[in-house]
Amino acid sequence: MPSYNKPVYYFEVTAENCNVFGAINGFPFYKLNAEHACYFASPMNIGLVKGINKVQVTIAPVINGTPKINVKPVCKIALKIYEYGSISGPENGEKLQEVDVNSFGEFAYEFTNNSKIDFSSFFEGISKIEDTAKLKEYVSQLVKEVRKGDFYYFKKEFDYKLEQYAIAYYNDPAEYRDNAMIFFRDNIIGHLPDDYIPVDEMVTYTPFNDKKIWYVALTNGEDLFYSKPDEEESVNFVPVYIACHKGQYKIIR
Repeated sequence: MPSYNKPVYYFEVTAENCNVFGAINGFPFYKLNAEHACYFASPMNIGLVKGINKVQVTIAPVINGTPKINVKPVCKIALKIYEYGSISGPENGEKLQEVDVNSFGEFAYEFTNNSKIDFSSFFEGISKIEDTAKLKEYVSQLVKEVRKGDFYYFKKEFDYKLEQYAIAYYNDPAEYRDNAMIFFRDNIIGHLPDDYIPVDEMVTYTPFNDKKIWYVALTNGEDLFYSKPDEEESVNFVPVYIACHKGQYKIIR
């Protein structure tokens, strides 16, 4: 096996006639709508723990578009490793595992993390959220503050998430945090859609990892934070995953 100074673990899928969802150690990180043949790769470092890592995969029928009767999914899954900075692609990287799956269902794979990245303390520090009342209060506050354009509030609220991402992908935490917050300030705050008023019935809460991690989005399919279209009709968005970490609600991913 080659030696890697800054290893990045990837989950890569080439698929058709299915939707593919992936989670690493309980954290959802991958989603692919493969109604037609397509390829998509995503790094997994943000969910790594020391030693054995578990990747849970769900292959489901396409529910959007034109239903295809009696058609089986075509899905090639690869777990790979790259050196940080390398370009991912079907012909690139070192394969740790590769499997062909031609049926719908749930599947699990494992690989050994040989890097120094270890988020075990994060996974051990989050607790199950059974009563979502406080979670919804926290989300309501997030919505209130983004509508006010309170940059300094979000600088604090995103601090934990951005520090974790910086560690996962070998960046300087202070520099990574500054660049990410400049993006949020310049592309989200002050650029919200005119009709951005998500009240409770417009927000969806999807639990993962035995109700320890919650993906918060809007019923119209948008992420919780998104911009109005720019001159080229492009929309910027920021996914929001929340957990109760050591007793405190946080944006964690």
